[in-house]
Amino acid sequence: MIRFGQLVQQLVLMAAFLWSASSASALEILNAQIVGAGEEAALEMNVVYGGGCKTHQFELQMDYCMESFPVQCRARLVDLTTDDFCEAMISKTVTFSLRELGLLDSYYQRASLEISASFGTPAVVRLP
Repeated sequence: MIRFGQLVQQLVLMAAFLWSASSASALEILNAQIVGAGEEAALEMNVVYGGGCKTHQFELQMDYCMESFPVQCRARLVDLTTDDFCEAMISKTVTFSLRELGLLDSYYQRASLEISASFGTPAVVRLP
């Protein structure tokens, strides 16, 4: 039997989650992969984010790399768009050139790259 106080607490938590999941701050990586080869290699991610009234711009921010063999790196996908208060959930493919990110250097050869966003499980890719 659920007490009234517990029920109210659960409803508040559900409402907070639903509000945040539908807001522009919500960003989730559905999957990620490396496409192309050589200088044309790119990181491609399928993402879902809240908004719908503005065009969103994304940035991949490198956090750190652990000295191991192969190297293990962490990064964050960040939605740079602000003031989009629409509540649609948008699906989009986001692509970053590995060359432009500086990830084609031999230091990163076969490195694992774990990418997190504001929601969901981090995506992991193996660099070429």
